[in-house]
Amino acid sequence: MSTAPRVLVDLAGLARIPLLRPARSGRLRTTFASQPNEPAPPAVAADAASSERAALLTLGRLVREGRVEFCSYSEFAAPDGPGAWRNTWRELLGEVPVTKIEPAVSRAELGEDVFRNLEQSGALVRLCTRLKQGEWPAAGAGAPEAPSYDVHSVERFRRMAARVQGHHLADLFHLWSAECAGCAYWLSADETFAALLRERVEPILAPALTCRLVRPERLLQQLGVEERDTPPAEHGRVVSMTGRRPRDADQEMPPGSPDG
Repeated sequence: MSTAPRVLVDLAGLARIPLLRPARSGRLRTTFASQPNEPAPPAVAADAASSERAALLTLGRLVREGRVEFCSYSEFAAPDGPGAWRNTWRELLGEVPVTKIEPAVSRAELGEDVFRNLEQSGALVRLCTRLKQGEWPAAGAGAPEAPSYDVHSVERFRRMAARVQGHHLADLFHLWSAECAGCAYWLSADETFAALLRERVEPILAPALTCRLVRPERLLQQLGVEERDTPPAEHGRVVSMTGRRPRDADQEMPPGSPDG
């Protein structure tokens, strides 16, 4: 029996991507916590939503059937309950099992400082900057005598990050951790980061990335999955999977009404 492909997924991030709204500029932040005045995440354009909805429904089923393995880890925010999923990408996935993976490097390896506070603004980016610049201890106060991380793997991250800075360093950390955990894909809607990988990372990286950033429909294509589940929609409107009708759902017209 073949092993189910591993896919990194940020469930809290998917819950911030709405359905059936006009697309607007911005990006889906994938760092640990949203920051004040952070731009809104990108929405799914109505003319492209149908295939993505069907793909998300299909992916949720495949994960529940054990044909795809979803993975997440502590650097992603904890997902909210079903009540917060309404009309988002997360709702279409439904309840899915998720395997917890370890980060490529634990913050504890870099000593006991601001990196211990996971919700500290910009902490992960500062950790990545330190890794990129080679400023981490092999041993010392609060660190084990011998580092538990793979030094060669850290060197790979430095090559990945050579032409990257700012918040995208945290995105690279997620991608690096996914590679280390054997994830072949990262389910995401971040087209900005995908473009950065194509332009600044992949041309100079060897060996090539083993984890690919993909949207839902593209992921199914890569997996060779042809079937698609039918989206729960009527007349172009999303139907809640919780059984409650959306507030703007079409109302049934009574018999004999002028519009009936």
